[in-house]
Parts: sequence; C-alpha cells; structure tokens
Amino acid sequence: FSALPYRQRWHLLNFLEKLWERQAELPSSLDLQTVDSWLTKIGQTDDVQKHLWGPLCRYLLGASLKQTRASSFTDILAKIFFQSRNHRPRIAQLPQLSALLKRTLSQRLEQQGAKIIDAITIEHLRFSMDKIIEVCVSNSNPFSADWYIAAFNTSKLAAILPERLLARYSFFNQINRTNQIPMVKFRILIKGAIKNPRLILNDDQFSWTLCSPIHLSKGTATLVSHVSAGDINFVKDSDEQIKTHALETFHKIFPHQSFGHHYYSIIRNSCGFVPQTHGTEFSPPPNQSPIQNFLLAGSWTDTEALTELESAIESGHRCAEGVIQKS
Repeated sequence: FSALPYRQRWHLLNFLEKLWERQAELPSSLDLQTVDSWLTKIGQTDDVQKHLWGPLCRYLLGASLKQTRASSFTDILAKIFFQSRNHRPRIAQLPQLSALLKRTLSQRLEQQGAKIIDAITIEHLRFSMDKIIEVCVSNSNPFSADWYIAAFNTSKLAAILPERLLARYSFFNQINRTNQIPMVKFRILIKGAIKNPRLILNDDQFSWTLCSPIHLSKGTATLVSHVSAGDINFVKDSDEQIKTHALETFHKIFPHQSFGHHYYSIIRNSCGFVPQTHGTEFSPPPNQSPIQNFLLAGSWTDTEALTELESAIESGHRCAEGVIQKS
C-alpha cells in the first residue's frame, strides 16, 4: 500500500473493509465495466491509476485498464491476495533458457529411444471418430502416435485444426476466435549482482522489469528483463531503437548505477498474451481437450500459475501426467 497516497489508500481500505464485513458487495455489472471506470467509482484518481493500477493490470492480464473487464481484474486480484500463499518454488529466469531446455530435453528423450525431428511444417491434423490419428506435414509422410500434445500458440493451433473439429466442439471454436497481443522482451546480462530479485512495474514503454542475480563461471551477474506488452508498433521497431529505450528504462530504475554488460538479446513474440479484455468471452482452456488422445500445452492454458514461464512449465507437467495416468 505504500505506493498509494494516503487519501487513496484510505479510500481503498475503506472499500475493502466494507466488502469484508459484507456491508457492500462487488457490483454484478463488473462484466460490463472497464477497470478504469470501476476504479474511478471506488475513489482511485487518474494519477494513481496511471502509475499503479495500470502497470499492475498490464503485468497480470497483458492489457490496459481501458481494455480490461473489471471482473477479470478483480478475479486475478482475489486469486493473489485473498487466498493462501502458494509456497511452491518460483521459477527463476535463466540466460538462453530455450536453448538450455531444448538441449537437455533432447538428450533425455534420445536416451529413452525417442526420435526427434526438427524443422518440419505441420499442415493439419487428421481426425477420425473421437481421436487424432495422424499429423500431416509438408514434404514428408504423415506421423502417427498414441498421444498428441500441441505446444503451439492459439493462432498456430487454430490453423492446423480440421474443420470438423471446429464445427463439432465449441472448445476448439473458442480457441480459433482468440486474439493474442504482442510482447517484446529485452534481456541484458549486467556485470555484478544485486542482493535480491526484484519485480518492478513501469508506467512507460516497458510494462515491467525483472532483475535476478545469477552465478556464472567467472563470477556473479544480474539478468535484467524488460517486457513490453500490447504495443503492436513497438514490435516493429528496430533492434537499436528497442535497445536505446531499454537502457533508458534501466537508468530510470537505477539512476546512480554504472554498469557494463556481457550480452543482450531481443525477443519479439507476436502472440505473447491472451488478454481478458472488455467484452471478451475467452477463458483459458484446460490441458485435456475433448479429444481423449489430444492435449494442449502452453502458458495460455488454465494452469492457475501467475507468471508466463510457470504456466508454460506447469502445463507441460499436466500433459505428461495425463498421458501417464491414462496409458
């Protein structure tokens, strides 16, 4: 609450106390309101919304206050603050995470006799009765298996689904209608380590910043990740423009710190978030699809994890457990 001015803090606490003592209730019309209009009604000023609630909304739901349903925002806040604390270990960010995971995973699978085929283009799935029977790829024979796990974003998944599935199951039709918003991540490895990890919410181009100490063979360092969510134009900027803006953001956060860096990387993801925006009916789907031998993995599935990375890993665990339990 220290981020709130005293008067705004009092307004919020007074509102929460009335909810707790059941002297007030959340309005039933939250589905019909945007977050900014609802926050205004409970006494939160435009300045507080810009510097506090706006960055928090972008971090949790990937969209601005004006784009997000008030019901989605109150639901995610209740999940975080009104339930028992989750004591499971949090997932720390790592440099070159995708390469590390891919190499380690490939080695483990090959040891168990799995055949890994890379760089293929999937054209569509073949569906018969109540199961997937094969994956059709370009310039190759189709692949068949007992189980199929799709780890695509929603737009790629929708492109390979048979029309019969879309027509037969509303589950797949909902995924087909989902719009995802883009993200830009700027990651830089700074010489020297901070004592504790930090999550910093920003009210500028980069929505949030994550700083984590890591240990290297040559000593300690800090991995800093700036994330921008929902800005289509920013995705199209040049690497140099993104780098300049990222370093400006870093100097705003640490104005008195000089630093050198080992390396930096820029990741553009056109399907970074599935936003729960105003008027959107989409809710995250479970990992088990209506087709018994077809499971979905990805950060956009319903795992109840709060961070993108945790959700992606949790979805993978659930798919693996589903196969093991039914095999």
